Amino acid sequence: MVNERVPVIFSGRIITAPDGRHYSVLTLTDISDQKHVEGELRQANARLEQRQREIEAELSLAARVQQVPCAAKLGMEQPCH
Repeated sequence: MVNERVPVIFSGRIITAPDGRHYSVLTLTDISDQKHVEGELRQANARLEQRQREIEAELSLAARVQQVPCAAKLGMEQPCH
């Protein structure tokens, strides 16, 4: 027997039979696949957030480069038009 933990959702209800006796119905639903997909989504989200930071850094650099006068970039005495 393998001693492995399995993520589950537990639910239950009490049912009353016509003769007045009470019965419990318990349900355990294996959510291993759901947990696996959630993990994949978290990883994908982390990659997207990292890429967003990279793009923002590139855009910030591009904005700074555009602010440098054209003449200074080309080593000319007069500005470019």
